[in-house]
Amino acid sequence: MNWPKLPAAMSGLPDWNGRIVVDANNLIEAPLFKPVARGGRTSSEVFAAPVW
Repeated sequence: MNWPKLPAAMSGLPDWNGRIVVDANNLIEAPLFKPVARGGRTSSEVFAAPVW
């Protein structure tokens, strides 16, 4: 999944409610192949946050 498109893809999904979720995201902005700024957090921390 292209990182900038992830919020739209995740919108409307229910809470994880303790389920295990595997984060296989790539923190690269395509097609520029630039690292995505994430405020010092790992992609998993951003992905697990309740609000984007």
